[in-house]
Formats: sequence, C-alpha cells, structure tokens
Amino acid sequence: MLRICIAFFLTIFPAFAEPGTFDVGGWQGYKPLTVTETAGIARSGDPVDVAFSLLGVVTVSAALRVITVTPEGPTELPAQFYDIKPAPGGGIEGRVAFLCAIPAGGRRTFRLYYGKSGAGPGRYPEAISMKPAPGGPIGGPMHWMIENPFYRIETYPKNGQIWHIWDKQGANRIWWFKEWNGLEKGGDPVDWSPNVWVAYPDRVNVDPWNLKQKGKTFAQPFDWHYVVGWVEPATLVIQGPVFVEIRRQGPVLAHPEHSDPACDRPSAPIVRAEVTYRFYAGLPWYFQSSVLTTLAEMDAYFIRNSQMVFRDDIFSHLAVHPRTPGLAAGDRDETCIVPLMGHFDRMPFAHPADGTVVAQGHSLSNVLPSRFGYYSLFNPQTGDGYANFPLTERNSTESGGVPVMRNHHMSLSEGHDWTVYFARTFAYTNQRFNPENATPLERGLRFEEENIHLIYRYEGLQSLGALERLHQALDHPLVAEWTAP
Repeated sequence: MLRICIAFFLTIFPAFAEPGTFDVGGWQGYKPLTVTETAGIARSGDPVDVAFSLLGVVTVSAALRVITVTPEGPTELPAQFYDIKPAPGGGIEGRVAFLCAIPAGGRRTFRLYYGKSGAGPGRYPEAISMKPAPGGPIGGPMHWMIENPFYRIETYPKNGQIWHIWDKQGANRIWWFKEWNGLEKGGDPVDWSPNVWVAYPDRVNVDPWNLKQKGKTFAQPFDWHYVVGWVEPATLVIQGPVFVEIRRQGPVLAHPEHSDPACDRPSAPIVRAEVTYRFYAGLPWYFQSSVLTTLAEMDAYFIRNSQMVFRDDIFSHLAVHPRTPGLAAGDRDETCIVPLMGHFDRMPFAHPADGTVVAQGHSLSNVLPSRFGYYSLFNPQTGDGYANFPLTERNSTESGGVPVMRNHHMSLSEGHDWTVYFARTFAYTNQRFNPENATPLERGLRFEEENIHLIYRYEGLQSLGALERLHQALDHPLVAEWTAP
C-alpha cells in the first residue's frame, strides 16, 4: 500500500521576492548557530543540516526562522524545518536545513528565531519543484518530475526510482537505459540499485540467459530482488524551499516481471531496503543513500549497490579519480581519462556450454577497488556530464561479526547498443551461476551507501578541475555547532 505524507508547511505559498531585513520584534528569542569552513575551500552555497531542540518553548514549526546578521541588519534566509516532533518535557525538536555561502577558512554565525505569535510560514522563492509528471507509457502513483535550474529528473511511476535525467546545462536530452524496455515503452530506471540475486542451486539446469529452449521453460537459478521492481513501497515525501526528499522503504520481493513465476519462493520477505533521494534548490547535485538488509539466511550470487546505468550512446569518455591508501604527504591522486569503447563490445569473453564464444560480462571486473574518490562520464560534443562521489560505504552484521564478502569491488560494464555503468559488488560470482559459487548470507547483514550525483556541463579539463574541488569540499562538509546566546 502506498503511503505518502507530504510536508507542505513551507511551500503552500507562491514564490516571493528574496526576503529582506528581518524584524526581530515579537519573537520569544533565538539560538545562535556557528558554521565553520575547515578545508580552505570557498563555498558558494553548501548545505547546512543540523538537529535542534527548543525545550520548554511554546511554538510551532511555522514560527521558526534562520537569520544572518549583516552590516545592513538581520536578514532572513530560506530555510526548511522538518522532522518536527514534540520534545520530551515540552517544546519541539527537529532539523533545519539551509544553504550557506562562506569564504575559505571562514566562520559565520546564524540565529534560529522562534516563537512569534501568529507567524506564518516563511515565504521564499521556489528554486526546486516536485510535480506530477505527464502521463506516458507506464502508469503508477509515484510518477513525479523534480526540477531545479540544473536538471530535470523523472521518477518511475510504479515505485519512485529515478527513471530519466535531463542535463539542462548540457544537451538537455533524455538520459535513459534499456534492459528490457525500449524508449517507446519509457526504458528502464537509470538508478538500478540496491539489488541482490538470491541463489537457488537446485534450479541450475540451463543457461540463465536463455530461459526458453524448444518451447520449454526452464527455471533460472536465481530470483531478482531489485528495488526497480518495487511496487508502491511505503513512501515519505518532504517538500520545501531548500530541498525535496523522497524516502522509500519496505521488503524487496522477487522482481514481479523478471523472475521465473514457476519457481517456489519463500512465503515471507527475505530482503528489505531503504532508499532516500534528496534534491536541493540551487545545487547541481543530489544526494542518494540506500540500506539493504537480509531478513533471513540465504545463498546469494551477488549483491550490488551504487549502480547508475546509462545508454551507451549518451557519454563518450570516462574519468576516474582514485582514493589511494597510504598516499605520501604532499602527493595527490591523479585522474585517469579514457574513451568509452562500448561500440567495440569489449566485454570479456565467455564460453557457453554449446562451445561458441561471445562477449559477455564486465569490461573491468575484480580490478577496481570498491570505492573511488569519484568517477565521471561525459561527452565533449554534447556537454553532458555526470559524476558520482561516494560518501559512505559501510557493511555490518546484526550479530556483530564480520560481513562475508567475495569479490568486493567496483565493476565497469560497456555494451554496444546497450549500456555503460559502474556497480559496487559484494559476494559476486562473475556469471558463474553454480551451487559452489553461491555465498551463504546470515540474517541481519546490512549494506549501506551514500552518494552524491552531480549533473554538470563538460567544458574541457577545467570541468574536471571543478570536480576535484567539489570532491575536496564533499570530503570536508561545513561544521555547524549551536552556541550559547
């Protein structure tokens, strides 16, 4: 059952001009917040997101403002208050987010004003929007269009996964992918993870890529538990002037359209996922996180996350910036730039049972580490550019033991007339779907990730220099601390 709660408390008014001088009269008080830049990188508008509590204060979320003190006087900033709830012992607590410009090594002080009687929500310009998307070849209740000055993103109607992307600074053409469906059917979501192929060794009796031979249907040796196959997961949407956030969670059942329905499956869910997207006003990147949890013991052929998948003709080049352990003081990682060559079908050779030789698999497998500094796909002719900055990779067990992982790495795939993508892999079999290659997984395994996805215009090597600066900034987020008045 789809459950959507949309927090409109800061967006029910139309866009207004930038707020001006703030009148401090009538407010109960304020809490000072100090923001510090520690990496020596000037920030033009980085997010600040911090928890707050107003204990014993009689107020509501509408009667809250973020103020900066300038030589011209107190000035109100667009701010978003969310996850508001009553505080123990009275008052409220929650979180506040706003964008902060600050010089390299600088420090700024803000004030959280609260408790003005009759104060309505702050009225700010609309720089990020989320609206129902126009109808198309796929129907469903979670079909949205998210847009800011830098990109337009469409979600998959059945489950809210990112379906298509347009780079408004580049060619402004659709970024899409085909696994099963062509563009006339909308294609398949470009955000493909997290996912797991649950192994069923007793089903190994045929090439899994050829399920029908001589009119007979064979059982494939796995079920696809992909969040792209979610149907109306439990969903919370938070919409405001600073960001739009989509939180989804629930069991990940075998993909309803692409797992063999003739095979028996467990009666209870065995995999669960949580996926969050956050799209900011005024920023060319969005945040994504996922948690994949095993709810029962199982055998798996692979687990993957951090998997963005694009049609092979969208991008022409790849840049990879490593994260080298033990780098000597004063040394810097160097970015590798290579042409994409999916048109050569340069995947490794595989040998099916009939003796033929075909190109199948991944361009680089068991070669790349599980986490880069960042990678980027770009096309100098169109200006389209995408970059992925991994923030977190964390694996744990409910029992406190060490997670079992086999072939833990990033793999790159390129296929002619098909795809270009990276994926972080765990317990990976490299197409060897045999019982001895399945990895036993215990209940309570957690695979967590956080990523930044940048949509940008490629304009030469200076664009890659900008990626390096963003990489350093993301590695050193602004530090926000509440201080005494």
